[in-house]
Amino acid sequence: MGSNNWAHRISRRGALKGAGIAAAGMAGAALIGCGDDDDDDDDGGGGGGGGATGTPAGEPKKGGELIWGTLSNWESYNGPYTSSSVQSPNWSAFWDTLTKFGENSMAPEPHLAEAWSFNDDQTQLQVTLRQGAEFHSGKPMDAAAVKGSFELIDDEGVNNSQVKGTFSKYIESIDVVDNRTLTFNLAWPGPLIFDVFQYAHVHDPDALAAYTEDRTDPAGFEGASGPFKFDLDSFRAGETYRGVRHEAHYEPTLVDSIQFRVFQDASVLGLALDAGEIHATNNATAADGIRWQDSGDLNLDIAPSGLAMWVMGMVLTGNGGGHPALDDPRVRKALYMAIDRKRLSEETFQGLADVKEFYWETFSEAYDPELDREHFDLDAAKALIDESGWAGEKIELSVTSGGDPNDDAIAAVIQADAAKIGIDLEIVLYDGAVRGPLFRGGTLPGTYISSFAFYALQPETLPVMNFQMRIPNSCAYDTPEYNAIIDGFGQQPTASERTDLHKQLNALYEAEAWVAPIVSRGYVWAWDKKLKNLTWDTLSIPFHSRYWLDEDA
Repeated sequence: MGSNNWAHRISRRGALKGAGIAAAGMAGAALIGCGDDDDDDDDGGGGGGGGATGTPAGEPKKGGELIWGTLSNWESYNGPYTSSSVQSPNWSAFWDTLTKFGENSMAPEPHLAEAWSFNDDQTQLQVTLRQGAEFHSGKPMDAAAVKGSFELIDDEGVNNSQVKGTFSKYIESIDVVDNRTLTFNLAWPGPLIFDVFQYAHVHDPDALAAYTEDRTDPAGFEGASGPFKFDLDSFRAGETYRGVRHEAHYEPTLVDSIQFRVFQDASVLGLALDAGEIHATNNATAADGIRWQDSGDLNLDIAPSGLAMWVMGMVLTGNGGGHPALDDPRVRKALYMAIDRKRLSEETFQGLADVKEFYWETFSEAYDPELDREHFDLDAAKALIDESGWAGEKIELSVTSGGDPNDDAIAAVIQADAAKIGIDLEIVLYDGAVRGPLFRGGTLPGTYISSFAFYALQPETLPVMNFQMRIPNSCAYDTPEYNAIIDGFGQQPTASERTDLHKQLNALYEAEAWVAPIVSRGYVWAWDKKLKNLTWDTLSIPFHSRYWLDEDA
């Protein structure tokens, strides 16, 4: 999403209604984190539309230190196998991957791998590594080391993550052909492997234990592979961490170093950007974004809508939780249709969040414009509730206490509209430590508000990576039909069979509707005009080697 789109969004704020709701939703709220409920080891976390571009002028310049404001401290990273997109500017500075998606597409681009090719039935992918690649220690990054790095994803001693789930599903084994060549033998054929590559940071397998066991052990950090080498001497827990250019990287950075300065509050972070103490952030508040748009002092953009979105999950009773009304697909569909997404986008989020009617981004192979239609229809929703016999029923709507204030605002709007169709949604606040196990176990007592990600990858990856769509899932939705579709993806389908499976998946998601999309999470990026050519991929991962600082700007 480019700056023109930002300006269009901001211009709409003058026409907003319901200022009370807008204030409740956005006042002081930092749009941070990929979400409480769908991200790595959290109790419950993509990528979408393209890179933001600064205002490059003249020839690139080399030198200087980029200072990035963040709300993510170093200790929060459980890597090197992460699926936390909102933290990607931080971790992608230090770790690299074999391939990454482009700015505006899911076409893989070479990173640590310089070339790759499938066999005829796409059950094998041969990958050629870059000549002379090195880990930060100087150790050669050969095929055996990369194989070891990938195999550790599935090691029982490595932190669980959605990346671990895709590895075990998609990759059967890895063979070393020669020093620079590997063959990935695929259990699920075709381009799904690039979803694994997108998230699987390459780390020296001999140094991984040193990193995961002691975050102050230099040997662990030296096993990383990214464009910046970690500067352990400047590390201050909870305050700052820094990287210096990795000269042996295949595309050395233009800046000499990057410093991540940690803030405890997004409003304070915004003041630091105002004062010129930092150059950039992806954790700005919407209120600051609107203020900066008016002043014109900074470059602004919003992360791709495919990065993450808010959803309402509806929990069935199969795991001992949920609500019996939600076992009825008519009730779930009615609640899906009762969400006024446009109102939420324009009033609660001041136009900075995209309406999400269905799961897929437009570039997805599973995208169907017929499903990406407006679903809001209170009359039809009320008719479904009356038909189901559940009119007047009270159902819990859980929200994490002390979490993102936007969760509360969304819940209030949905509660009001649900009442119009005859369902009494009772908002209940949960401590995150209590809600987490209930969420993961599919035993929350009714409905919930959550973040949702991994819908802008290959369609097969959504029911593999996403806690709310995979089996078992947070909504206790588990039917033979759903299992058959997921299993079908692993049976080496032909291209036409795969397309048919996508259609079956869409039909099931439309009819069963246990997770209702709401709006995208409008992460606001802001950066000083001294920072040139800041771009990122479809998952909001910056291309660190492409930007530069112009102190004269």
